[in-house]
Amino acid sequence: GTLVADSKRFHALASHYTTAFDAAFWDPKKGVYSTGTQMAQAAALWIGAVPESKYDGVLASLVKDLETNGITFGFLGVNECFMFGFALC
Repeated sequence: GTLVADSKRFHALASHYTTAFDAAFWDPKKGVYSTGTQMAQAAALWIGAVPESKYDGVLASLVKDLETNGITFGFLGVNECFMFGFALC
C-alpha cells in the first residue's frame, strides 16, 4: 500500500540526510561535530545524525563538557542539551 511505500521513501530520505550531516560536520581529528560545542554535539544527537558507532563517544563528550565547564550553550540549545546532557549527569 501507499503507507508502506511512503514509509520506505521517508526512511531512505532520513538516512540520506543524516549520513550527509555526519559527513559534513564530523571532525575526525577532534572526534566531535563542528567546533565541538555543547550545542553542536547535542543537536547532532537530537536530530539522530550520530551513527551508532559514534553515539557513545559523542554523548560522553557532551556529558564531560557539561560536568567540566557547566552550561556554555545559549537559549537555542536548552532542549537538546537538557535531553542529552543533564539527564545523564
